[in-house]
Amino acid sequence: MRANPVFKQSLIPLTSAIILLTAIPARAQKFEELLPELLTPAEAEVYSQLGNEQATKLASDTCKSLDSGVLIRDYASQVAQSISSQGVPQEQLEARALFSGKVIAAAVVTLCPKHMQQLQELQP
Repeated sequence: MRANPVFKQSLIPLTSAIILLTAIPARAQKFEELLPELLTPAEAEVYSQLGNEQATKLASDTCKSLDSGVLIRDYASQVAQSISSQGVPQEQLEARALFSGKVIAAAVVTLCPKHMQQLQELQP
């Protein structure tokens, strides 16, 4: 199976977020406090468009999926495919994928840290 380019992009922020998360005391923070610290300006714009409610829902869905046994790589791929199927304009696709990857990483760190091992396994 060939990897979807959006899927590849969705894993980039997961691995980069791991590096960022090791540099700050993330476990002491709430999801809503941590996420904005991880975002680039383009991703922050996506966040302002989608809103905190959608980001929090994605974070919650992330933990539910991981708790049910879905692997983080597979979940990131599902999210990327969902973004692709929503008709997001090509110029916004990358920012949406990167934003979603950071939401997933921040969710794992703050809401379901028992899945940190899966996140750490994505490091290059």
